[in-house]
Amino acid sequence: MGRHFDYDLSNDYTQPFREKFWLQQIIQVHTAEGPAEARACIRDLNDSLRKALHDKHKLGQSKQNSLYFQLWDKVQPFRIKPHSDALWTMPSIPESHKRNIFKYRTGQIWNKNMAFKRHVPYMPGQPTTRDTRCPLCRGDDCQGHIFGSCMHPDMSKQYIARHDKAMRTVIQAFTKGQCGSHYLIAGVGKVEGLTDMGI
Repeated sequence: MGRHFDYDLSNDYTQPFREKFWLQQIIQVHTAEGPAEARACIRDLNDSLRKALHDKHKLGQSKQNSLYFQLWDKVQPFRIKPHSDALWTMPSIPESHKRNIFKYRTGQIWNKNMAFKRHVPYMPGQPTTRDTRCPLCRGDDCQGHIFGSCMHPDMSKQYIARHDKAMRTVIQAFTKGQCGSHYLIAGVGKVEGLTDMGI
């Protein structure tokens, strides 16, 4: 991507970058013979470089044949803007939560399976991981296991509490909408937890 330029102040200063390297990009130009490719120097290392790289490498080094890429690519046409992306700008959601959501969406939540594949310790100070078993229930560990499949009693209670809280939010939205007078049947926890919602 670089090109060698002349830099010799003792001459007529026609090639001021001798013995220096500078970034270039290939551009399309029109000549008497028709369209052709030519090299052009990038003007600066800020906006010009960013634009040149974006035009050529919109996806960087991402693997477009991965399952995550293919699944997210399929749902793109069904996004409802701005609602689908609202969480990224909501001040009520901590940045740490947003990071974890992004990691989950791209399959990067740290788990024992990942540690095993990379031949590294699962937690700092531990030896290299020798299996993919969940440290709590001994099931096969992965991010899906962490967020919904672990059979440890403490984890199961957390899953139920999370589900009930989310469903109560959905029910509140229904009761304020056009279907507010309709009957609703949902498993969202004990009756005591619904009294504050007027249900």
